[in-house]
Amino acid sequence: MADMDSTKEIPNDIQKLHERISELEQKIRERTEQFAESERFAEEVAASNPGVTYIFDVDTQLPVHVSGNALQLTGYTAEEILSMGGRVLEQLVPPDELPVLLQQIEALKAVADDVVLSSEARIRRRDGTCRWAYRFSKVFRRGPDGSVKQTVGTLIDITELKKSEEALRRERDRAQGYLDLAGVMFVAIASDETVWIANRKCCDVLGYPEGEIVGRNWFDFFIPEGIRDRIRETFGRLIRGDIEPVEYYENPVLTKSGEERIIAWRNTVIRDSSGEITATLSSGEDITERKKAEVELQAAFSEIRQLKEQLEADNILLRGEVEMARGHETVVGQSSALKSVMGRAERVAATDSTVLILGETGTGKELIARAIHDLSARRERPFVAVNCAAVPSTLVESELFGREKGAYTGALTKQIGRFEAADGSTVFLDEVAELSAEAQAKLLRVLEEGQFERLGSTETIKVDIRLIAATNRDLAKAVEESGFRSDLYYRLNVFPISVPPLRERREDIPSLVWHFVNEFNSRMGRRVENISQRTMGNLQSYSWPGNIRELRNVIEHAMILTTDSTLRIQMPEAIAAAAPEFQTLEESQRRHIRAVLDQTGWRVRGRNGAAEILGLKPSTLESKMAKLGIRRMETFPR
Repeated sequence: MADMDSTKEIPNDIQKLHERISELEQKIRERTEQFAESERFAEEVAASNPGVTYIFDVDTQLPVHVSGNALQLTGYTAEEILSMGGRVLEQLVPPDELPVLLQQIEALKAVADDVVLSSEARIRRRDGTCRWAYRFSKVFRRGPDGSVKQTVGTLIDITELKKSEEALRRERDRAQGYLDLAGVMFVAIASDETVWIANRKCCDVLGYPEGEIVGRNWFDFFIPEGIRDRIRETFGRLIRGDIEPVEYYENPVLTKSGEERIIAWRNTVIRDSSGEITATLSSGEDITERKKAEVELQAAFSEIRQLKEQLEADNILLRGEVEMARGHETVVGQSSALKSVMGRAERVAATDSTVLILGETGTGKELIARAIHDLSARRERPFVAVNCAAVPSTLVESELFGREKGAYTGALTKQIGRFEAADGSTVFLDEVAELSAEAQAKLLRVLEEGQFERLGSTETIKVDIRLIAATNRDLAKAVEESGFRSDLYYRLNVFPISVPPLRERREDIPSLVWHFVNEFNSRMGRRVENISQRTMGNLQSYSWPGNIRELRNVIEHAMILTTDSTLRIQMPEAIAAAAPEFQTLEESQRRHIRAVLDQTGWRVRGRNGAAEILGLKPSTLESKMAKLGIRRMETFPR
C-alpha cells in the first residue's frame, strides 16, 4: 500500500512542474511582446523623426540603437557609431563639453518617466568640424531596482538655425551699435507698455543697465507719478491710432537716483505686416541743463532790466544834480588854474571839436577828457580810452582799427577796433605821440573823413566819433624833428587845453589830500580824521614832480602805516632814503645812454659822438636805442 501511494504522488509533481513551465513560458511571451513593442516604438520614432534617433544605455554609456540621418549630422553611419564602443562619446562630443555630458548622464538615473529632457549640444563630425543639434530624451527602460537603464532620444540638426540666429544677433548688435552711437536716447515701447529697446544713451540718462530697463513698464518705472496718467493715456491713443505721432514734445523722466530729467522727444510708430501699430519708437535729447540755463538766463535778463532801469533813474537824478561850476566828479580843486582849465573844457564839451590835452605825467589829463565827454551830448555812450604807450607798436593798429581773421600771424579771430566800438561816442588817445607813422596816417583819415578799414579787409567802415588826444611831450617840437606828422598835429591841435602841474596849483593840495584820505578810509576800513598843519604845509611846499599821481601814492603809503586817526606822512625824499630804488640792467642802460646822448646833443656818429664815448659801433648803438625805446622826442620824465 505504501508503494502504491508513492507512485500516485509522482504524476502530481509532474503536473505542478508542467504548470510552472507554462507560467514561465507565458511570462517569456509577455516580455517578448513588450520588447517587440519597444522595438516598434523605437522604429516608429526613428521613422517619424528627421534627425537621429538613439537608445542609450546609461550604465555602459553606449548607444544600443542608432537610426535616422546619422551620416548627415555626424559624418558616420549608424553602424560605424555602434561599432565605436567605448570611444563613442570621445569621438562625437567636443572635449570641452564631455565633462558636462557625463554629469548629465549620471543625473539621468533619477529622472521620472514623464520628464522630457532637452538641451542644445555640439556634435563633432568625422572631419573635426562641429554642428549644432537640439537634443531631447526620456526614459526608455528601467532595471529591477527602478533605476533608469536606457533612454530614448533624438538629435535634430539646428546648425543652420543657429547660423540664422547668430546673423540676426549680429544685425541686432549692429543696429544697437548705431543707436548707441547716435548720441541721443532711443527707446521702443511695446503696446503692453513694456520697453523693447533702450540704447546706451538712454541707460546713461536713466541710470540703469539695459537689463533693468528692457521688459519693465515704461510708465510705472520711468515717468513721474504726477504726469503718469496723462502720458499713459496719450500713449494708449497713439497705439490705437486715434492720434498721429507728435513731432516734438517735452516731458520729464524719473532716473534711478530719483532725479527728474527733462527730455525733448520725437517719436514714430512701429507697425506689423498687417499694418497694426505694435510699438512706438522715440528719440530723446536731455535738455535739463539747457532748461536750467534758460531759467537762469531769464532771471539774469530780468535782473539786468531792473538794474538798467535803476541806472537810468540814477543817471537822470545825478545829471540833474551836476553843476558845471562845481567839481567835475573826480576833478578836485578850486584853484584859479584849475578853474581856467575846466572853463575851457565846459565850453568845448558842447561841440564835437577835436581836443588836445597837454600836460606833464600825472596831472590828470584823462580826468579832464572824461569831464568833457560827460558834459557833451555823447555822454549816453561809453567813454573809450586807449593808452597808446601801453599797446605794442605792432598791435596798435589792430587795437584802434580792428582786424579780420588771418590778417597777420596769430590773428585767429576777427576783432572790432576801438574806433568802431566807439561809434557815436568819444575816443580818448593818451600818449598820442607814441603812435607809429602808419597809425598816424590812419588816424588822420579818421579825423578828415570819418572812415577806415580793418587790417586785412578792403571794406570801408564809417564812424561818428569825437576825438580827444593827450600827450606829455612837445608835439610842435616833434613835428620839427620829423617825429610826428604835421598835418595830424594841426588836426589834433584844434582846441588845446594845458593842464597845469600840481606845483602851479598848490592851493588844491588840501582838497586832493582829503579826497584821497576819504577814498582810502573807505577801501581800507580806516578812520583817519586829522592831518596836522605842519604835515599839510610840507605837502604844499613839495614840488611834486610826479604830480597828482605821486601825491596819491604818498597818501596811500601813509594810510597803510597810520594806526590811529591822525595821518602821519613821510615826504618822498624820506621815503626814497629809507628804501633806495633799484633799477634793472635795461633801465640802467637806458638812463646812461640818454645821459650821453644829451651830452652830445643826440649826435651818435663821428668824433666825440655818443657811439665813440660809449665804445660802441654807431650801428650797434642805434640798434640798442631802438631796442630800449630811446627816442629824442621824449622831453618830460615818464
